[in-house]
Amino acid sequence: DGDKFYGTLTKEGTVVLFEGTLDAGAREVSFQETKVVKLAPDMPSWSLGRDSGAFSADGLTLTGSGQDRGGKYGWDAAKE
Repeated sequence: DGDKFYGTLTKEGTVVLFEGTLDAGAREVSFQETKVVKLAPDMPSWSLGRDSGAFSADGLTLTGSGQDRGGKYGWDAAKE
């Protein structure tokens, strides 16, 4: 949707919806986790976070940071 995007984050069996914006010129994204769809049986809870990140020069890796109730964290994602 133009500069807006929507997606699903999956981590260790937990599934979370998110929505965000892309600044193509700066190669940066920002997004908000919006809803826990499925919580993994061995995960007691999930705190929805607000995240931002930037694409690598080759566009294959996205690296960023976020913050939720538990504090700040770093993350990365790679295209397979």
